[in-house]
Amino acid sequence: MATTRGETLPHAAPPAGEEAAPSVSVVVPLYNEAASVVELYRRTVESLDAFGRSYELIFIDDGSTDTTFAELERLHDADGRVRAVRFKRNFGQHSAMHAGTSSSRWTATCRTVPKTLPG
Repeated sequence: MATTRGETLPHAAPPAGEEAAPSVSVVVPLYNEAASVVELYRRTVESLDAFGRSYELIFIDDGSTDTTFAELERLHDADGRVRAVRFKRNFGQHSAMHAGTSSSRWTATCRTVPKTLPG
C-alpha cells in the first residue's frame, strides 16, 4: 500500500485460518496526539474486543510535529491490527479520513475523532 502524501505502515498478513478482511475498520485521524494515542488505542481495543468481531485500526497522522508517529510505530509493532498512514504535512481531517477509508480493508468503516482523554 502506498500514499503520495506520506508513508504507510503495511498491514500484517492475517493469521492462518482467519479471513483476510476484518469485520470492522476504525479510522482515527490524529494531529499532535502523542500524549494520548496509547490510551486511545487501549480504550478502543478494549471496546472492540468486547464486540467480539475482527477489526483493524487505521491511524492517520495528519502531519504531527510531535512524536505521534513514533507511538503509532510502537503500537503497530505490538499489534498487527494497527495500521498507520503518515502525512508529511497537515492536510486536514477530510484528507485524513479519505486516506483512512481508502486504506480500509472493509467497506463499512467506523469514524472516530479523538477528544481530550480525562486524566
